[in-house]
Amino acid sequence: MLSARLGSALRSHRRGASHSRCERRAEPSRADSMPKCPRCQKEVYFAEKVTSLGKDWHRPCLRCEKCNKTLTSGGHAEHDGKPYCNHPCYAALFGPKGFGRGGAESHTFK
Repeated sequence: MLSARLGSALRSHRRGASHSRCERRAEPSRADSMPKCPRCQKEVYFAEKVTSLGKDWHRPCLRCEKCNKTLTSGGHAEHDGKPYCNHPCYAALFGPKGFGRGGAESHTFK
């Protein structure tokens, strides 16, 4: 009797009847939910992430665009979404121009 039920269940399964155990469920993969580092485009895991400029970075990837100095989260400036150290890089590239880079003598001669 048991073998008859098992045989009929096996035949119906082969014909395309679905069982909840046999169906593959579409689960979101971890890679879809993991943020990507803006510099290296690799996944940033929770234990290694540094959040800055609204993005998650690897600590060694959060570097100044000009001098490549490693930056701390929040201890730097940004321009066009790229990190720069406050002094001297950001000040020299985007700050006031002229002799002394700021202060009373920061005018340009024509």
